[in-house]
Amino acid sequence: MIVVVACVGVVLFAILARPSGHRLRLTCYFENAGGLKAGASVTVAGVKVGSVTTVRVRPELREHPAEVTMLLQTPYELKIPNDAIVILETAGVLGETFAEINIRNATGPPVKDGGTLNTRSGPSITGQQLLDCMSNLADHKPCDLGKNSRNQKPSDQQ
Repeated sequence: MIVVVACVGVVLFAILARPSGHRLRLTCYFENAGGLKAGASVTVAGVKVGSVTTVRVRPELREHPAEVTMLLQTPYELKIPNDAIVILETAGVLGETFAEINIRNATGPPVKDGGTLNTRSGPSITGQQLLDCMSNLADHKPCDLGKNSRNQKPSDQQ
């Protein structure tokens, strides 16, 4: 009986003590978090590697007051270059906002746990811009989602 309990104890210890994979906690700062929420996916090259743990505002950081903390967790070691860029993306037209870590031009050494990555604003399309574009297309007019249609005067729209 003692031998059986000891064997079960050793097996449980081996299962619980073994590393659960690679974990990396990172922070980044945005000018505007654009609907990003805790629990949103974090991807690298389109592969989900973690999730957003917190999104909060830091008014003292006037240029980039939206602080985003992410937890990357994979069964393999993930070496994210320290000069990778985080971009907010949207899954489809009306989908959830998620964080994409862009490593395409990154060449730096791996970022350390607790490190900070730089950000870049992605194209932001408002619902009003999308509606204006659809209206223009219905009237056989060009659609330019790069412009902020809410700031245009009616006489400026062709």
